[in-house]
Amino acid sequence: NYKHENIQLNRCHRDIKTSNLLLDSNMNCKISDFGIFRLLPNSANLHRRKTLQGSWGYICPQYARTGQLSTKADVFSFGVCLLELLTGRPAIDNSRTPRDLVSQIEDSLFEVATLQKIMDPLLPKKGRGQWPISNAMQFAQVCSKCIEPRVRKRPSVHSMLTSLEECLDESNNIGQLKSRKTTEYSFSD
Repeated sequence: NYKHENIQLNRCHRDIKTSNLLLDSNMNCKISDFGIFRLLPNSANLHRRKTLQGSWGYICPQYARTGQLSTKADVFSFGVCLLELLTGRPAIDNSRTPRDLVSQIEDSLFEVATLQKIMDPLLPKKGRGQWPISNAMQFAQVCSKCIEPRVRKRPSVHSMLTSLEECLDESNNIGQLKSRKTTEYSFSD
């Protein structure tokens, strides 16, 4: 469980990035590197910081522009991590223009044809273990909501995780249906 929703304190990690997301032996995600972690005042959702800290490519644009920090800055950063999974591209790529992944692909998350062009070619699309495009679109929607430029329109951590779980559940259900059909066909042959 991510800690934002479980405890009444407003917390902001400020450096959510793929290298700080670790998997344990049960494939549970653990967040590491709390060096610039910040407890935010309970009285307000936004907190102004004089010094910008975090990793370029993952920093929430509003925080970079105004110094205003909120728990939704971590949602943006996690959205960038999800985009890295979806595209197989790094958050910052100096060989591309624009350099940041969000600017490169933010308009490509809404249509199947454009989504398929930006998806990581290593994601299985056919055969065993394939990822149905309907699930990829659902995943892309979660990414899009997380990288929403308007902070108030971004989902809470809890809402984002619920959407990801629904996407995973749907994907698992499709896989179970396909394996059942395969079993049925193998018995009838």
